[in-house]
Amino acid sequence: PEKAEKVYLQLLERVPDDVSVLNNLACLLAETVNPPRPAQALIYSQRAYDLMRQKGVSIPLLMDTHGWVLTLAGHQQEGILLLRETVDRSPFVDACYHLGEAYLKNNSPELAAEPLRQADQLLQKAKADKKPVDTALEAKIADALKRLAAALDAKHQAALP
Repeated sequence: PEKAEKVYLQLLERVPDDVSVLNNLACLLAETVNPPRPAQALIYSQRAYDLMRQKGVSIPLLMDTHGWVLTLAGHQQEGILLLRETVDRSPFVDACYHLGEAYLKNNSPELAAEPLRQADQLLQKAKADKKPVDTALEAKIADALKRLAAALDAKHQAALP
């Protein structure tokens, strides 16, 4: 990850407005480097998002990254809004998973259920269609579904007299 970060930074010196490089660097900083640096990732995802908007286009992968980075950087409401918009426009596994996780982080398991189940269904469909599947993401979705069940059970138990 550290080598990749250096390469992305070198690429940005040459082409500072490359939204793909900005997006990839944001992803790397948000989750891959150890320790993750979501506040720094937000600088790059925001720049990519702003450039996308200036061009008048909507790129779901950029929107997903920016919404997720916003969430990780502590801007949960803004992140959830952008992730919800992304999933509504173009549901794909990562975006659905990120939206579900954002709801879990926001202590809203009842809202997390639909996007997490949708992420799992999309992933299972990809597997059935013999498409490549990110096994790390598959494990994250399975873990999120377990945490969802526990959170829903806890809310149910708390509501009992």
